[in-house]
Amino acid sequence: MVSHSERPALLIAEDDDMLREMVSLALARAGYEVIVAASGEEALAILEDSVVLSGLYTDIQLPGSIDGWQLGTAFHVRWPSLPIVYASARKRRGEQVVSTGIFFEKPFRLERVVAAFAKHQRKTALAA
Repeated sequence: MVSHSERPALLIAEDDDMLREMVSLALARAGYEVIVAASGEEALAILEDSVVLSGLYTDIQLPGSIDGWQLGTAFHVRWPSLPIVYASARKRRGEQVVSTGIFFEKPFRLERVVAAFAKHQRKTALAA
């Protein structure tokens, strides 16, 4: 799958159907093309399929053998300057920056996820 859209494309890896839909809808309304995956393996296959992406949102605990940290690492290796938003219901002291992105504790406000990607997009536009 290759993104042909003029809009920046984000990969959403989230196994909770309702949350995946809510995050996807919020980001689509903010002007992003959204590509979704319900497992780490599905998301990794999308990464490996030459998709041009502008960012990654991933749940930490995904079904299968690939978790969100591993997915984030694979994404970061391919696109080291692009934003990654990690999310989990496990306690990590709220929102915090991790080495390759930002972490949100569930539940979170959707506006904060949108703002995290928008902030990176603004920085990129200013640098151009």
